[in-house]
Amino acid sequence: MTSIAKYYHDLGNDRWIAEFVFPGLRDGYFIEAGATNGINGSGTIHLERELGWKGLCVEVIPRQFKQIGKFRNCQVDNRALWNKSGETLQFSFFPERSGRSGLTDQNVHAEKLRAEGTKEDILNVQTVTLADLLMEHHVPPVIDYICLDIEGAEPEVLGAFDFHGSHTIRAISIEGHACDEIMKAAGYRAIENPFTDVTFETYWLHPETPTPTS
Repeated sequence: MTSIAKYYHDLGNDRWIAEFVFPGLRDGYFIEAGATNGINGSGTIHLERELGWKGLCVEVIPRQFKQIGKFRNCQVDNRALWNKSGETLQFSFFPERSGRSGLTDQNVHAEKLRAEGTKEDILNVQTVTLADLLMEHHVPPVIDYICLDIEGAEPEVLGAFDFHGSHTIRAISIEGHACDEIMKAAGYRAIENPFTDVTFETYWLHPETPTPTS
């Protein structure tokens, strides 16, 4: 496949959606958790700007949360996704490697970064479940795409979510393989992203989402 469109995600997740899973789909709905500043490495800004999608970005880091509000037209939430709402948890913020920031006890990169002497700030953050996030932001019942990159907390978040409840997620990308069994148990099937060769990102389709043919 060739493309002259401007994409932002370093693994081509935005292109995966726009050209492979839902070619040319306009006016869809997305959620991006671990959205950083909403531009650099974003999995959804192309969908919003070029295809008219609406959506919700979730970002805990205060400066980046404010930047999303400035640069994007989507809804924004600054709580940490978790298996319970209303808790206060510690969040490891690495200013020099902000993309590796995450909930302290779940952060899969923290030990290595500390060993390298990377500066770490501890933030106290409020939590929200995925189900409560969707309800509070009046998210439509069909979510076309979720981009989930929250540095090790993915199993806690998805393990607490009812995939057969009030919301249908048509496609989802997840950092890592820790949620593979959760997704299979929910009936999702793994597919390729033809725009990347990496194996640490996984890609899933809802049972009723057609399998791409090209």
